[in-house]
Formats: sequence, structure tokens, C-alpha cells
Amino acid sequence: MAGAKHGPNRLDRYWAIHETVMQTFRDRGFVLEDDLQLEANGDGRILISGRVICEGGLYIGVSKVLSILSGDGPTSEVQTDAYSYNAVLGGIGNVFRYDSPHLRQEDQSGHERPDHHQIHHKHTYDVLRGGEQTAISEVSEIDWPTLGEVIEELADWYYANFDAVDATRGRAR
Repeated sequence: MAGAKHGPNRLDRYWAIHETVMQTFRDRGFVLEDDLQLEANGDGRILISGRVICEGGLYIGVSKVLSILSGDGPTSEVQTDAYSYNAVLGGIGNVFRYDSPHLRQEDQSGHERPDHHQIHHKHTYDVLRGGEQTAISEVSEIDWPTLGEVIEELADWYYANFDAVDATRGRAR
């Protein structure tokens, strides 16, 4: 069961909250722009996808699926079904990525693939020292982040690593 922050909400309210959060980060100067789009795919789900462009050449690739629980149009009741938030230092590599549980997948011989996670999880990368993945950690059912929390985490990372980000960008030129 998802926590209250991920509970059902009307689509119009969901999007209004999203816009308020994005404006807060724009006002703070960390988010420069976003091109997130809502797209109904005709099977009772809505896809939110695009990028949130941030200070310092950072961006967050967003892919999120909302299931329509009832109703239709702006007043339909929706809830997040799947998500991926990929924080990237543009031209360098991934900083971190949050993913919802993957569907169980099998390899060609019918065995479950061990590289797919059936839990909420976070991939962490050492982007400032070569980009190797350093960890995959479980995120509890109630602690998986909202997009606003991901933006806040990326902003904190950026400001804590400002000089190293600048130096890494210099080496990449």
C-alpha cells in the first residue's frame, strides 16, 4: 500500500500540485524549465514524460505512469502505478535514478532475470569519478520519492559538489 503522498488524487489537483512544486524550484533558481507532458494512452493510463532542466547542466528524465481509477477528464481519480526519475549531469553521466518495482521478467530459458528489481529502488553512480554504479538500494514502500523530493535531492547534491561538478565539466570539454 502506497503512503498518503502517493494515494489517489484527482488529475486536475495532481497537476496543480505539480505546477506549484515546479514553480517553487523555478523561483529558487534551481529548475530552469521543464517539458513534461501528459499523454493519455487509451488503456486507462496516463503517461507523464519529459525532462526537468536544472542549474549546472543537470536534468531529470521523468517517465511516470498514472492509472485512472475512476472517472475521466480532469476530475478523474488517478494514482501513480510506475515511475523512473533519472538524475543526470548532462554530457557526463547519471547521478542517481529512482525506479518503481520492475515487472517480473524472464530470460530466454524461462528463468527470472536477477537484474530486475521487484521493489522500489535507487541506483547511485559516482558521476564525478568515472560514472560507475556504486549502489542499488531498496526504498521502502512509503519512502519512494515524489518528483519534488528528487529535485530537492539533486539540488542538495549539486550545491554540496559544486566545485567538483565544475572541475568535471572542465575535464569533459
